[in-house]
Amino acid sequence: MKLLLRAGTSLLAGVALFFAFPPAGLWWLAPLGVAALVAVLATRERPTLRGGFGYGFLAGLGLFVPLLKWIDSMVGALPWIGLGITCALYYGAFGLIATRVVRAPGGPVWVAAAFAVTEWARASFPFGGFPWGRLAFSQADGPLLSLARYAGAPGLSFAVALLGACLAAAGIAAYRRADRRAYLLPAAAVALTGIATAAAWPFVGAPSDGRTVTVAAIQGNVPEQRWDVATQREAVLTNHLNETHRLATEVREGRQQQPDVVIWPENSSDVSPERDPDVAARLRAASVDVGAPILVGSVHYDGTGRYYNSMLLVDATGVIERHDKAILQPFGETMPMREFFRFFSDYVDLANDFSPGTAPVSCARTAFRSGSRRATRWRSTGPCAAPSRTGRRCSRCPPTTRPSAAQG
Repeated sequence: MKLLLRAGTSLLAGVALFFAFPPAGLWWLAPLGVAALVAVLATRERPTLRGGFGYGFLAGLGLFVPLLKWIDSMVGALPWIGLGITCALYYGAFGLIATRVVRAPGGPVWVAAAFAVTEWARASFPFGGFPWGRLAFSQADGPLLSLARYAGAPGLSFAVALLGACLAAAGIAAYRRADRRAYLLPAAAVALTGIATAAAWPFVGAPSDGRTVTVAAIQGNVPEQRWDVATQREAVLTNHLNETHRLATEVREGRQQQPDVVIWPENSSDVSPERDPDVAARLRAASVDVGAPILVGSVHYDGTGRYYNSMLLVDATGVIERHDKAILQPFGETMPMREFFRFFSDYVDLANDFSPGTAPVSCARTAFRSGSRRATRWRSTGPCAAPSRTGRRCSRCPPTTRPSAAQG
């Protein structure tokens, strides 16, 4: 009976973590979910590594199987469940480690450290890792968000796990009617986290002293949600062009501000304007109509057989700058062990073989800490393309200038 209760609590702990993420966004459930799992691991009479792994694994299933449900609509149930189980293994590893450190002096701190380490491992291995569902990402609407400014996503995840571990420690101490000294560390850790959060909070959303740029984001959408988006490439391109021309009309009528730059998503034009004159002409016309350059997600071919997932900046004169995506998504933009995974799904043959570039990250790859660091250091592969309201290149920089991403 106790076994079933612990297993059920572990599973529900993972479900609580799931609801901490969007779309539910109940951020306060994240520390509660961690607290429930830690309580299961800390109250076992005879803790074993196998038991710790099993309870952690169940919590991981409760989180990742529903969190990754969107994959089912793209490539089917088998890859969805397979990835969910793979991610849950890291929660199992956390449970295994936590079983050994939860009763040690300073247990909540060690538990939080164990969580941060296993989360880092999941974001790193294998195939470059999969950081989806990090605890930090559940805190976008919570007060702990301010910690991310100084501690980043790993530090924010550590803080959430620390609060959860402290809640578990305090709850267990109260249940066992322990001495008041048992509350000292949890209380001190919570207090320090609260002080750090309050100290950093004034800087969240603080105004910048830099120049103001008006950005228009276009989401033209895909006619049908499925993996083989390439078969819908013309419809996708047309959707984005139509939305851009509609924006231009609203700007002329005074219903929208004049943008400095228009941003399209990744793969918004899978037909490269560098290779198709008709697509290039349509993009130039859209840029002229809206009065601003357009950042287009497309494909760049280098002439040697390699091709890149690229963002192309297009103005009235054509492509004026290019950024090639550096961190590629396994099983989509690249396909590791293609022959092996073909035994499980034919979808592997739809995966691309992009080459990595050197530019900043885009889309979900901002979840990767290495990519975010690279983006802050990145330098352009072409002349400055900081847009003006006329759609021309920045007049402040000579043609040979290679500004940082923050400048241009």
